[in-house]
Amino acid sequence: MAKLYQIVHKPTFNAKVNIPRIGGEPIEVNFTYQVKDRKELAKVFDSWKKEAEAMYEEAKKAEEEGNGFTLEEWAEKEIALQVKQVKDIVVGWGFEDEFNDENIELLVSTAISVTDAITSSYNEAYTKARQGN
Repeated sequence: MAKLYQIVHKPTFNAKVNIPRIGGEPIEVNFTYQVKDRKELAKVFDSWKKEAEAMYEEAKKAEEEGNGFTLEEWAEKEIALQVKQVKDIVVGWGFEDEFNDENIELLVSTAISVTDAITSSYNEAYTKARQGN
């Protein structure tokens, strides 16, 4: 008899992420991600896009008024967005450090490529699912 499968996915999945390390080799860390359907995923990605666009508009307006952002101000805004991105899709990780807001900010503050690695791994899981693995 053929094995039966459920249409509904489990609420989470695990994927390995190569976390970049400054001055060293990336480390492979297991991340536990939330499963989202296509509508939920679109909503999350739309919110990220909207927040990024608002940052750019705010920076543009400040520049036009002669009060351009400092790099430090830009980094603070970008880190806040990246913390949100991680919290929107990740529910756990394989670091010794507890998965909490403080440690998420600490992680994404190390380098911009860290958040890219986390979100790319998430996107890759959905791409593979779309392609049929």
